Amino acid sequence: MPRACTVCNHPERVQIEQAIVSGIAFRRIAAQFSISATSVRRHKENCIGEAVQALQAEREVQSAWNIFTEMEWIHTETHLIYNDTRAEMDHASSLRALSESRKLIELQHELSSQSDDDLRTAFMEQWESIRKILFDALAPFPEAKLAVARALLVASERMKAIDSHVS
Repeated sequence: MPRACTVCNHPERVQIEQAIVSGIAFRRIAAQFSISATSVRRHKENCIGEAVQALQAEREVQSAWNIFTEMEWIHTETHLIYNDTRAEMDHASSLRALSESRKLIELQHELSSQSDDDLRTAFMEQWESIRKILFDALAPFPEAKLAVARALLVASERMKAIDSHVS
């Protein structure tokens, strides 16, 4: 009979899992919660590994979105500078602002063409992991599992319809 997971049965399981997800060293977690570092590692690998991977993928996607948000801010600021310098008839500064804007647009295009596929792949991997976790959790509840599957199918069809209109 396999041994029960020390962390799964620990009264402070949620706090331990938060520490794992935060990237705190296994030894520090073990010392804080009076368990072994091996137990922490095993729990991460065997009990919450897929959830941790999904969370890490989500953080990577969020990081990519943050970069694009910052680029949008820079783009807006560059346009404001251009408008100010143009109104003042400062043609040299206007041209520099336009040049910066052009460079930014080129960079955005380069990043978006590279990252669209990367983001789509990361999203699909994350989604597959979340879907598996969701359906595994719903296994004891076949009616709920079926209802969720139907709802996801409807949502998927809607997304395909939207995608076909956008393309």
